[in-house]
Amino acid sequence: MYISFDRARYCVRRLNGTHEVGCQSAMRGNSGRMYMIDNEQEFTSYLTNTATIDLSNSFIIVLNVNLFDSNHVDQLMNRLDKKLNGLLLYLKSNLSRPEYFSHDDQCPNHRYSYYLNQTESVKWNWKGTGLFFRSFPFPIMLVDEENDYKQLLHFYQQFNSSQSSPACGLEMKTFQNAAHTSKTCMRRNDISHSLIDLPEIFCDPIGGQNIYSKLPQTITTISQQRSPKSVVLILVNTDSFQMFLKPKGPTGGAQQPATALIAFLTLAHLIGQEQNELKKQDKEIIFLTLDGDAMDYSASFKFMFDMINGYFPNGNKNEQRIKPEHIHSIIELQGLSMTDKLWLHSYPSSLINQTFIDTILRNNPMITSISPNSPLPPASSQIFLRETSSMSFPAYILSSANDNQLSNHYYHSFFDDPSTLSINISTLEYNTDTEFSQWIKRIVEPLAQTLIESFVGIRKNLIIKQEIINNLVYCILKNINCPLIHNVTNQSVGNTFKQFDQTSMPFSINTYPESTTPTFPFVQYVLSYFLRDRAYDLQNITNITCKEYAANDTFYSYKYVGGYLPSINNEEKFSSYCVRSYIRFIQSMSPAFTIKNYDLSDAKYPAWTESRWTVISLRLFLIPTRQHEVMTVVIDWNQQENVHYSNGDTSLHSVHGQIHAGPHSVPAHTDNGLDPNLLNNDTNDSGAFVTAGTAGQVGFDVRTLGLSEQELKETGLHPSLISAGRQLPLDQYKINYDPNPIIIRKQIPVEMPTYKQQVIVRYLRPPTPPSPGPLIIKEVREPPAAAAPPLVIRTRAPREKTPPPIVIREAPPCAPHVDLNPKYVTRVVRHNESNYSPSPQQQQRQFQQQQQYHQLQQQHQPQHQPQHHPQQQQQQQQFQHFNTFENGTVNYDQFNGIQNGNQFTNEINSFGDQQHGGWVTEVVSSTGTTSAAPPHLLDDIYRAINNQLPRV
Repeated sequence: MYISFDRARYCVRRLNGTHEVGCQSAMRGNSGRMYMIDNEQEFTSYLTNTATIDLSNSFIIVLNVNLFDSNHVDQLMNRLDKKLNGLLLYLKSNLSRPEYFSHDDQCPNHRYSYYLNQTESVKWNWKGTGLFFRSFPFPIMLVDEENDYKQLLHFYQQFNSSQSSPACGLEMKTFQNAAHTSKTCMRRNDISHSLIDLPEIFCDPIGGQNIYSKLPQTITTISQQRSPKSVVLILVNTDSFQMFLKPKGPTGGAQQPATALIAFLTLAHLIGQEQNELKKQDKEIIFLTLDGDAMDYSASFKFMFDMINGYFPNGNKNEQRIKPEHIHSIIELQGLSMTDKLWLHSYPSSLINQTFIDTILRNNPMITSISPNSPLPPASSQIFLRETSSMSFPAYILSSANDNQLSNHYYHSFFDDPSTLSINISTLEYNTDTEFSQWIKRIVEPLAQTLIESFVGIRKNLIIKQEIINNLVYCILKNINCPLIHNVTNQSVGNTFKQFDQTSMPFSINTYPESTTPTFPFVQYVLSYFLRDRAYDLQNITNITCKEYAANDTFYSYKYVGGYLPSINNEEKFSSYCVRSYIRFIQSMSPAFTIKNYDLSDAKYPAWTESRWTVISLRLFLIPTRQHEVMTVVIDWNQQENVHYSNGDTSLHSVHGQIHAGPHSVPAHTDNGLDPNLLNNDTNDSGAFVTAGTAGQVGFDVRTLGLSEQELKETGLHPSLISAGRQLPLDQYKINYDPNPIIIRKQIPVEMPTYKQQVIVRYLRPPTPPSPGPLIIKEVREPPAAAAPPLVIRTRAPREKTPPPIVIREAPPCAPHVDLNPKYVTRVVRHNESNYSPSPQQQQRQFQQQQQYHQLQQQHQPQHQPQHHPQQQQQQQQFQHFNTFENGTVNYDQFNGIQNGNQFTNEINSFGDQQHGGWVTEVVSSTGTTSAAPPHLLDDIYRAINNQLPRV
């Protein structure tokens, strides 16, 4: 029998680009003798007691949580070496918690801080042990429930008080699938994906979601121009880590980051009330949550990577991207505790706005300014400054940390719970007014007034209802399934929170893509509701209309919700509201996992992964003494002898032996715990004696074991103590009757349920099977298949002869047309007078030229040509054209046009008709003056008419 502790916390394995950290057991678990150490004196006594250490080959050290630090762990590992098989820490009660308990480094995230090149760093977490970032070859678990601690202590005091009695042992199973580095583990993931359909995943990248919204809600599109230095970023973290995980248990993080997140959402509601004033300014305020910065600022690296490369904001390609040159300043809420003083850290001194600092100090006397030359505390702003070389914008960090130390004694620990904020979580109700919620109000209202005064330019007294802060405190610190989340979401989303009823918001390391934390949907819906477009509060919009808005708008988110009445200021109230808001989110895992072909061993970006595991268990059992081990060996040998009885008849003694095969084996245990009376019982009603008697019947000599007489009596194996049990044939056994009743006496542990159970065991011989009959072999044949249809062969007609190939030849190109008929122009005809007649010399010359023309015509006239052949008709047109030119008319205006270089029109009507065939050699002007035709005028005419043919 094992006693399980299902509420124990456990340590898991995590990896980065170069190392592995955390704890794990072997695949089948680690087990060892339990040894409990409660204080420093017992710790020293154990390490110096060689006899105690030599009792066992393996130990599970049960250690008071107050002793869990690097010094004590190193001493145990050095003294026990391979005998140290595991560590189990215990917490006696919540009142006995240590004063400091943080296993982060003394300088958190120093591997990727802004001050990498500085040799001396500030030890902000000066009590940090750094055990979280060490690798242990054995499992480490923690019991923080008071009842579990009392049960461990009870069994330890009962069985581990002397060496002669059985001792308590522990079994721890925390085997982890991942090993070595993130690069190795992710490569194994890829190999598994490529080989099998259902791949085995060994580890997951660490990262959740970066969520952001803004005011005013107006969209700056690509066609518009965003002004430089016009965006103010307000940051807060949503993650933390603890060395010891617990399923569905409190994760800590009350001071870091829950307090800052409550203040962040309260500030968003206050600024959201003044959105009409912000619309008048050329400024944007972006509210941003980062998840993953607890592990080397992974989320901040991802956010700056997106901003520098033009991926922020995401979601709509038509929205203009925000670059570092658009950032005006950063305001971060980090590490807030309920202290009387807060400190404002700023950097760099060359860019800080002293007016803003003076304004916030004037509005809130609780805040003290730290010199800009002082180092910044662990905060996401360090990465924003580092990635821009601190040359683009200033950063302001509001924190409870002074100039050299964090105020949180349980930084990144499960002890960081609401009790550190003076909150009694058992009496906290939904609208309970606490000192902590009033402290939040005193912090946030002056901060909101400073933002409005600095970026809007008006001084206004901003007030938030105390009820809103009370509800946020209850939802985040006690029950995330609260009325607030159901008022700002629809029914389907609200139902997903019911599985987390009475559970505080988890602040732990999230992994992609398997994270199922309710933190992200809670932040998304509450933030978008607080920064909603409040003009829609005045409109009674139906659910159908709200869905139509959502379908037609790619920039905004529309949700039809019941409404959170404390946040609605208008007098008229509706049953439901259509909420329009601007909300975006993006995966926050490191750029090392998003850059293609990135080498995960490169230290430029953090590359944290978390291992997967299958079984986590912690169980207690008994380790027998040497005498009980010997008795078990004898009984087991006897059972093997009884198996070979004739006809398979196993006697009842073997049944008894099986029941009492050994006090430490599984059959000897019951649901009520271990029976110490069975361990050293020497009465005759012990089943061990019945079994020993059976051993004697088969001729086994117990003296061959080499035990002394006293040892034989202690174990019940002495011959004088052996008594034979009665044996009856199987057919004589009565139903519900046991001839050898066994009485088990047990001591019931205190405060444990008691019950009685009657167990009746009866073995019946199975009936004899009938003798086999004759062997008949029958061949079963399938019916013959139907006969195939007759094969018909038909002769196909002969194939036609292949036609001769078609030869396609390209026709020779047509020869260009050449006009072989010469054209001559010797004189220009004028028709200014209709009764004009040429002189005899002109008539004679005209007659000669006409004869030459007819001769040329006869030479080019084809013989036997049809009367209407196109070629002949074309040649006739050409000669007619020539004749027309010879006998045409050109008036004086045409002469002037040609003389002035104008183009000569090649048309028949331009040269008159053929009624007048006289030749002239002079030109008559419009006044009647006669003059000889100039030679150049004749040259221009014959070039235009005869295509520059030679002149006769």
